[in-house]
Amino acid sequence: MDKQLYFVVLPLTIMVLVAQFAYMPAWVSLIWLIMLLVIVWRYFYAALKPISKLFLVALVCTALGLIYLSFKTFLGVEAGVALLTTCLYAKCIESKSTRDLLVVFNFGLFVCASLFLHSQSALMLIGVLVGLIFCLIGLYRIQIHDFVETNSTRSSIKHDVILTIRTILIATPFFLILFVFFPRFPPLWHVPLTSHQSMTGMSDQMSPGDIAELSQSTALAFRIMGDLTQLPIQQQRYWRAMVLDQYDGAVWTSHTMNQLPIRNEIFPHQAVRYQYLSALPNQSWIVGLDQSGVRDPNYQQYADGSIKQIRRPSGTIPIELYWMQTQTNTTARTIQLRPALDAPQQLAPRTFALAQQLWQQSNSNPSLYIERVLQWYQTQGFVYTLSPGVLSGNRMDQFLFERKEGFCEHYASSFVLLMRYAGIPARIVVGYQGGQLAPDAKSWEVRQLDAHAWTEVYLNDTWQRI
Repeated sequence: MDKQLYFVVLPLTIMVLVAQFAYMPAWVSLIWLIMLLVIVWRYFYAALKPISKLFLVALVCTALGLIYLSFKTFLGVEAGVALLTTCLYAKCIESKSTRDLLVVFNFGLFVCASLFLHSQSALMLIGVLVGLIFCLIGLYRIQIHDFVETNSTRSSIKHDVILTIRTILIATPFFLILFVFFPRFPPLWHVPLTSHQSMTGMSDQMSPGDIAELSQSTALAFRIMGDLTQLPIQQQRYWRAMVLDQYDGAVWTSHTMNQLPIRNEIFPHQAVRYQYLSALPNQSWIVGLDQSGVRDPNYQQYADGSIKQIRRPSGTIPIELYWMQTQTNTTARTIQLRPALDAPQQLAPRTFALAQQLWQQSNSNPSLYIERVLQWYQTQGFVYTLSPGVLSGNRMDQFLFERKEGFCEHYASSFVLLMRYAGIPARIVVGYQGGQLAPDAKSWEVRQLDAHAWTEVYLNDTWQRI
C-alpha cells in the first residue's frame, strides 16, 4: 500500500472527529481520538505495518460498548452516525492494500454525508466539503498512482486539491439540473431526524416573525394528563422546549453546549407526576414544565433543561414526566455562562448605550437594574402586535427606539441584549405558555397559538425566569 494514498486518510479522519465533537458524548469522542492516533502512528512510525487483530477488535468492541451505553441503541441518528464513524476508523486502521483504501474513500463519502443529520450549519457544510475533497483526492490518487510518480507525498497535494475543486465546480451545474428535472421517488427507508429538525412549531432558531406565524394556528401541539390540580396555575404554566443563546444580529440559535447530556436525580415521592402526549407522531422534542425530568431510558435530558427522544418507541404513547416543583440546583460553570454573555456592541450600539446608562443609575446592582429596565419598557409607549413589520439593520435598536411594536420574540431579544450589555448572563427560552382545559375536563390542551418566548437571567447562582 502506497504511503501517498494513506496520507489522504489523515485529514479525512481528523475532519470527521472534529465535526462530531460537539454532538457526541466525551467518552465516544475519546475512543475515536485513540483510534485516530493509531492511524497517525501507522503512517509516521509503523511504516503501515498491519495492526494486531486482537488490538483492533478490542478497540472496536470498546467503541461499540461506549456507543450503546450512551444511546441505549445502535439505531437512530446519533447512534447510527457514531456506528458508521467507528466502522470508518476501524477500516482505516486495518487497511493493507489499495483495494482497502478504495473502500475507505467510498465509505468516507457516505459518512461525510451522514454528518448533515447532526446539523446543516455553515461550519458543518465547510467540514463536509473538506471531507468530500479529500475523499475525491484519495479516489483520484488510486487511479493514477500506478502511472504517475511523485518524489514527495505533500508535493502534489496542492495540485490535487485544485483539480478536485475544479471538478466539483464543473459538476455542480449538472447536479442542479438533475435536482430540478429528475423525478424524485419516495425514500426506501425513513431516517428519524434529530430533534431540532423534526420539531413542528418550534425550531432550533428564532428570528422576528416565527412565533407570530405560529400564533395564528389553532392546531393542537400536545396534551397534558394527570392530576391537573397539582400543576401551577395557568399563568405560571411555562412549557419549556429549548434555550437559544447565540445571536448574530438577526437570528437566535442554540449553543452546542446546551446539548450536553445530563443525568437528573429524580425522586418520585418529592415530585408531581404528569404525562405528556404529543399531537405529532414523529415529535422528538418533549415539552414540559420548568424543572421537569424524565426517567424513561428512551429520552435524554440536556444541559439547557430540554428533553429529547433518543430511541423511538412504537406508536404514539404518553411520556411520564416529573415536575420537581421547587428549583433544583442549576449552578452553572463559567464556561457554560460564556454564551449567555456574548453580545458584541456593534449589534446594537444604541441599546448598548441605554444599558450603560441604566446600569449606572442602578449603582451596578443587578436586581435594581432589572427593575429599571422593566420600568423603562413600561414608560416608553411600547405596543404588542403580531404584525410589527420587517426589521432591518441594527434590529434591536430599530425595535427599541423607532418601531416600539412587536411580540414576545422582540421583547425577549431586546431584554436579553440589555442584560448582557450590563454583564448579566441572559438567554431566551422558547416553548409554550398557558393552555386550556380540554372539553372532557380530564386533560390540558396546549395549542400552537400558545407558542411563546421568554427570558432567563443568571442571578444568585440560578437561572431565574423574567
